[in-house]
Amino acid sequence: MGFIQISKTLLTPPLYGSFPLDHDGECTSLMKAYLHCLQTHHYEQSQCKNMAKVYLQCRMDRFAKSS
Repeated sequence: MGFIQISKTLLTPPLYGSFPLDHDGECTSLMKAYLHCLQTHHYEQSQCKNMAKVYLQCRMDRFAKSS
């Protein structure tokens, strides 16, 4: 019977979370356009891939600006 060694490394969560929320609503219009695209294409995400990329880039840019 083997023994499992448990790591004693203390993990801490990211200071601002893994992906910050859009509290100011700066990317809301892009999010709505992406969701509309998904509805239009029966939730086939490959049809809306570019819109998702633009939306997530907006979120990342806003996070970098606030940091």
